[in-house]
Amino acid sequence: MTIQLTAIVTPEGKLEIPSEILKQLQPLTEYEISLTENEIKLTKTKKN
Repeated sequence: MTIQLTAIVTPEGKLEIPSEILKQLQPLTEYEISLTENEIKLTKTKKN
């Protein structure tokens, strides 16, 4: 399932992440951030 939401960059340059996304992020978990010209992607890292 894919949900599309809008995140806004403030005039101070901070990314405001919607609460619907923040609720899905797990505390003390690392996420890899991939950045392209048109996309920012968060992927949970796997720890061994």
